[in-house]
Amino acid sequence: MATKILIIEDDAIQLLSLQVCLQAAGFEVLSAMSGEEGLQKAWEEKPEVVLVDIILPGMSGVAVCQRLKEHPETKEMSVLLVTASTMQHLEESSKAFGVDVCLTKPYELSELMERIRGLVAAKRHRTPLPQPS
Repeated sequence: MATKILIIEDDAIQLLSLQVCLQAAGFEVLSAMSGEEGLQKAWEEKPEVVLVDIILPGMSGVAVCQRLKEHPETKEMSVLLVTASTMQHLEESSKAFGVDVCLTKPYELSELMERIRGLVAAKRHRTPLPQPS
């Protein structure tokens, strides 16, 4: 059974690009274009990984993460936050909201895949996440 990933991204081109790449890599991909829609899909579909952009209409990616981690049925989901910010404090503060991995745009597709696979492996084997090199 393929690993289910939810992408929450408001840029339609970026969303489509991620969907195609992740599906080609063998993942089952769900998508949403707003934080509210993403939360609803997460609660209904129970993906293993949620890939969320930090800047979304209405509700930020950090707020989405907070809500996921507060909800009993979604608190164990792995969250990968994507941001265009290079501020070190953002990555550190996002951990306080339950973000598992913070990835800065632009990123290499290989790095995204490595991070997603690391999240899936850590969840399945209950091991600590590998630190990026």
